[in-house]
Amino acid sequence: MTPKKQVAKPDAPRPTTSTPTAPQPQAPAATPKAQEVAPMAAATPNKQRQTIDKLKAAWLERKIDIAKLTETQDGKFINVVVGEGWPVIAIGPTGGITLPQVRSYARAFDAAVDGLAIFQKQLARDAKKATTSATAAKPATAPAPAAKETPTVRKQKQGAAVEAQLQSATA
Repeated sequence: MTPKKQVAKPDAPRPTTSTPTAPQPQAPAATPKAQEVAPMAAATPNKQRQTIDKLKAAWLERKIDIAKLTETQDGKFINVVVGEGWPVIAIGPTGGITLPQVRSYARAFDAAVDGLAIFQKQLARDAKKATTSATAAKPATAPAPAAKETPTVRKQKQGAAVEAQLQSATA
């Protein structure tokens, strides 16, 4: 046999036996609790802010000028730009780092700290590819091979050749 589960019954409000008096204004009970919770929430920074603080500390350690640092809210991401020429560093709500303008990097935090050097290397590679493809394209601009003939075009040429032979034979 299995024991029966005991169900807890909610306590019914007990009637008070007091004389009716004018209602006294009372402060809402939720207000003090909300005031207690708000300072605690403000005291603990969120993960985005912690990541930004870590990046700032790393930049200051490397003696990078962060005077022109800008932070913009973009939906759930905070976009950080350290200065002119730097790529955008997107910090997600969980503190994750992405660099949307940089195509590849091994570790996001290291890439964010060295963002300017990595981004400039990428731009240099892109410029080199553009110049090599432009020089390689010049010899390729020789006359293009004739387009493949369609059956209709071929029959029209044959018909024109037969007409030319008939006219030369009758003349």
